[in-house]
Amino acid sequence: MPDLTESLIAFIDAALTDAYPSADFHVGEIIPENVETDFVWLVQSGESTTGDLCDEVDRVRYDVEIVTTEIEDCRAWAATIKTALRDADNFDAAWNGNAQFATVEDHDDDYVPRNQDADEQLNVASLAVEMHV
Repeated sequence: MPDLTESLIAFIDAALTDAYPSADFHVGEIIPENVETDFVWLVQSGESTTGDLCDEVDRVRYDVEIVTTEIEDCRAWAATIKTALRDADNFDAAWNGNAQFATVEDHDDDYVPRNQDADEQLNVASLAVEMHV
């Protein structure tokens, strides 16, 4: 069974594929440079634990950034990802019990997008995704 990050990438990719087949993904701490296509960047930003010894992970948090050259595409991609993660029927079928549900919101105003470079004139939508496992 793929890990949660791989599953999340596949889920977002499937949500975007029909309407936006050019979507590309970058994962992890490395910020892509000189990229000529629109992309989604994602990194695990934390996790919460439960249990007597705090040894059971119950939530995993991700930063997801949508980076596009056109502001309309940026907004549309973000809306598509939010809708897919909030759709319980769609979610249950895709996760096969690997995750119970997800919450997704725009990042707070104090979040600084890691893919924002003023010289590149790119548009960035930043989402906070929390997977409940």
